[in-house]
Formats: sequence, structure tokens, C-alpha cells
Amino acid sequence: MSGARLNGAQSAIIEPVMVRIPEGCFGMGCESGRDDERPRRGAAESVVMAHRFTVIFEKEAEGGYHVFCPTLPGCHTQSETVEEGVENIREAIELYIESLVEDGLPIPTEDILIKPIEIPA
Repeated sequence: MSGARLNGAQSAIIEPVMVRIPEGCFGMGCESGRDDERPRRGAAESVVMAHRFTVIFEKEAEGGYHVFCPTLPGCHTQSETVEEGVENIREAIELYIESLVEDGLPIPTEDILIKPIEIPA
């Protein structure tokens, strides 16, 4: 794995990213019906749907970042800055979800735990 090293460990930034989900899709398979995945209605009663995904930024030895979403296999991008990475991965996630919906496939729900551990050098 390439990337900058910090105290002998791969350095990474972990950041949640909110994306809009197409109307009518509620998490896994667009039919889960879980209350926490139902669309929220705003003041104008328009449907607003969002889903939170964790994304990981790995510093590259050449500079910039490799950005990926572990919940969505194959959803990767690169960027020079964290801000650019957030924009790029948000677009990648939206396109990924759009293709799942078009193919009638379920939208994965995140079920990961990230826990840093220390290993003696």
C-alpha cells in the first residue's frame, strides 16, 4: 500500500460524506422502510433523501490523496487536496448509487467500525 508514513503507520483521514439518494429508495434494496432511512420533508414538503458514507483519504507518496468508500466496492478517486477529494468522491458515490438504482440493485448500508490500534515498533 503506498502512502505517507506517520510514526511507522499509514496516515489516513477518515471523513463522513453525505450524498443524495434518489427519491423512493430507502437503504438496502430501496424497500427497507426503516424510519431512519425514510425521506425527510422540508418546509416546502419536497422530498430530501441523504445517506452517510465513510470515505478514507490515503496520502500518496507522490502527493495528493487516494480516496475511497469501503462500503461501495470499486468506488475510488484521487485528489490533490482534501476539499477536492470530498467533491470527487461525492460525485463518484452519486454515480455509483445512480447505477445501482438503474440496475434495480440495493443501495448498501454502511456497517463498518473504524478503530485505530497501536502496534509496538
